[in-house]
Amino acid sequence: MAYNFSMACELGRRCTVLWVLIIIPMMWACAITVPSSVDSAQVRGSLVVGRVVTALTGDWPRRYLPQIRFFELEKQDSGERFQVEIMSPDRHFAVDLPPGRYRLTRVQVSEGPFASIADVDMVFSVDAGGITYVGT
Repeated sequence: MAYNFSMACELGRRCTVLWVLIIIPMMWACAITVPSSVDSAQVRGSLVVGRVVTALTGDWPRRYLPQIRFFELEKQDSGERFQVEIMSPDRHFAVDLPPGRYRLTRVQVSEGPFASIADVDMVFSVDAGGITYVGT
C-alpha cells in the first residue's frame, strides 16, 4: 500500500491522539506521592523504624543484584505475623506496630527471577507510644 502526504498526516494525528489518551495517563498512574514524614494521627500503636541493606560478600559475579523482597515479624505473645514489603537493595522503613515483644523470623532475598528465604532470629521490644529504632 502506498501512502501519500495526507494519509501520513492522518496517521500521525491518530498516533498523537493514541499517545494523549492512553500512554500519558498510564505514566501518571505509575507515579505516586509518598509523604516524607509520618502523620502522628495515623500511628495507632508504636513506630518501628530501621534500614534494610543487601550486599554481596565475596567475589561472586552476579547477573542480578540481590534485593530484599520482604521480611516477616512475629509478635511473641499472640503469634500474630506482620510482613513488611521492601523490594529494594537499600531502603529505610517505618512500621506501625502494637506494643509488645517481636521476633524477626524470615527474610526473602531475590536476585532477578530467583528468590530464597532466610530464617532469622532477632528479638526486640516495642514500647507503647514510642519510636523503636531496630538498626540496619
